[in-house]
Amino acid sequence: MNAFVIKSWTASDQPDTDGNYVNISGRAGGLVSWVLNLLGISPTVSLIVRDDRIIFQKGSLREGSLNFITPLGHKRVGSLNLPGNSILTGESHG
Repeated sequence: MNAFVIKSWTASDQPDTDGNYVNISGRAGGLVSWVLNLLGISPTVSLIVRDDRIIFQKGSLREGSLNFITPLGHKRVGSLNLPGNSILTGESHG
């Protein structure tokens, strides 16, 4: 199993300018990877969460890049109106 070191991360309930709610970037652990990181050529991994998909990216100079994209299901809306009560259970998207 590979261990990774987090290089940067952001998380918010509002999307950033790229539409990302979560963005975690990392590199492989170990001394060699640390030296490659100092030189700016270390292999990187990223986990990105957007409103409609989750993206896992892996890239290196030697192996190129891989992108795994998992679409998220549609969010559904529901509201229940009862006499004297109104319960909102979601928002409508697409």
